[in-house]
Amino acid sequence: MGANARTSLHGLRALRVRLVIFFAAVLTAALLVFGGTVYVAAVLAEAAEQEPESEKQRELAHIRGLLALASVVGIPITISAALFGARLLSHHALESVGRIVRTANTLTLDHLDARLACQPGSGREIEELVDALNAMLDRIGRAARSLRRFTADAAHELRTPIAVLSSEIEVCLRHPRDPDTLRATLGAALEGLGSLSRLVDVLLTLVRSDAGELPIAPTRIDPAVLITQIAAPFDGIAAERNLRLCIELPAPPASGCASALALSTDPLLLGRALANLLDNACKYATEGGVITVALRRCTDDLQIIVRDSGPGMSALDLAHACDRFYRGSAHRGSTEGFGLGLSLTQEFMRILGGSLTIAAAQPAGLVATLTLPRMH
Repeated sequence: MGANARTSLHGLRALRVRLVIFFAAVLTAALLVFGGTVYVAAVLAEAAEQEPESEKQRELAHIRGLLALASVVGIPITISAALFGARLLSHHALESVGRIVRTANTLTLDHLDARLACQPGSGREIEELVDALNAMLDRIGRAARSLRRFTADAAHELRTPIAVLSSEIEVCLRHPRDPDTLRATLGAALEGLGSLSRLVDVLLTLVRSDAGELPIAPTRIDPAVLITQIAAPFDGIAAERNLRLCIELPAPPASGCASALALSTDPLLLGRALANLLDNACKYATEGGVITVALRRCTDDLQIIVRDSGPGMSALDLAHACDRFYRGSAHRGSTEGFGLGLSLTQEFMRILGGSLTIAAAQPAGLVATLTLPRMH
């Protein structure tokens, strides 16, 4: 198909051209129907009159001439009216659509700050379309910024241990080592690979969570039992660090029924969320301090509260505590971890329909609260 043919086809598909053709066809059809109705009425009237046939034919010929003249004059006027009407009706709307198209053509992943504008008087439908597209651009912009930051942070976290492993292996290859030194180097390399493996697992979990592909298996559970099971391994970890782990559970109801504490949730995700909080508490709590895990029964929800007696966080660190790869300035580089525990816990709670809140404890430390809806 030639360029001229494609241009003509594109022109015929334009909304304004189709409006002109539609209005012209409708008005022309209305004009022809009106003329035909007038002529039929004239024929019927002449048939009812008592006059010579030649006179009737003369009068009908005169009427046909008038109708032909009206058609010759009326059809161009009809087309002009259709053109004017289509332009008038489509002007504001099409101007806004054209502006939307021009703005959209300038958008790239590096330039998502532009927003679509709507010309006043374009109509409610166009205004709603512009609002919806701008909201979509906001979401895409946030996702793109988050993806860039996530990619940069992940690359940074992976680059350092890989560089360390590469340098250690390179030194071993260049210079002979005795078996004990070689064994120690291989052990350190294996430990580094294990850390990398854990980081990759966490990153894959975050990616699956972002894509909505993290499997959920809701089950009716007793949160008191879950807390006891998850906290058991951390009792030994806390003891190694001269910490005391305390579990506070509400007294069972007088009826002996455990339904007041029942939850319908995924025990695996909830357990991982609680384990992340306990792991953080054991890492950052001050030696000789206390870590408390409490279960609180509220009107419409249940809360699992983890409190530690560590140094706590500054207001700036609290504001970014759940950001991916974020680590407080006081612990950056001095405590193991990737800065993903709280962000992963927040994702788990979002999937479970609950929430995570982090706040400063008094007189010192942090209090993290997992909130989940109760069963009724």
